[in-house]
This record gives sequence, C-alpha cells and structure tokens, in this order.
Amino acid sequence: WKRSRLEGHGVVLREVESTDLDRLRAWRNHPEGRRWFFTHQEITADMQLAWFNRYLRAGNELLYVIESPEGKAIGTIGLCGIDRSQGTAELG
Repeated sequence: WKRSRLEGHGVVLREVESTDLDRLRAWRNHPEGRRWFFTHQEITADMQLAWFNRYLRAGNELLYVIESPEGKAIGTIGLCGIDRSQGTAELG
C-alpha cells in the first residue's frame, strides 16, 4: 500500500522521487544530520542512487518528503521493515 501524497495538520507528505536525491543527500551529509546515522561517512551521488534503487525494489518501505503548505521541503519521514502480516514497521 502506497500513497503518493498525504495532506493534513499543516504539512504535506509526498513520496520521495528521483528529483529529491540531491536534496536528500545534502541533508544526509550535513554534519548535524550525519551524526545520527549508523555510518558517519559522506554519501556520494552514486551511493545515494544505489540506495534509492534498493528502496524502490524492496517494496517494504515508505519514504516521504515533508513539505510546508507553501511547497518548501523541510524534512523526511519514513517507515521501513514494514510487515503487513504483523502490522509492524520501524519509523525513521
């Protein structure tokens, strides 16, 4: 189950697209963001693209860009490890 766009509570969630990859990588590589990840290394464009392709194939993850009502990207939110039979997932 996927929805490409969700709206409510003053924000819009829209599914990540390939055009978001540069922005996501910049956020991920920022020192304040990088420190929260398991791997602290800087992510290259090729690494980001490989991740995105794995995400698309996996089918058990949902990743959204959080936008302001004006359309400005302000963050991301996702569910991974979705197990529909158990009704569980990890939020990130």
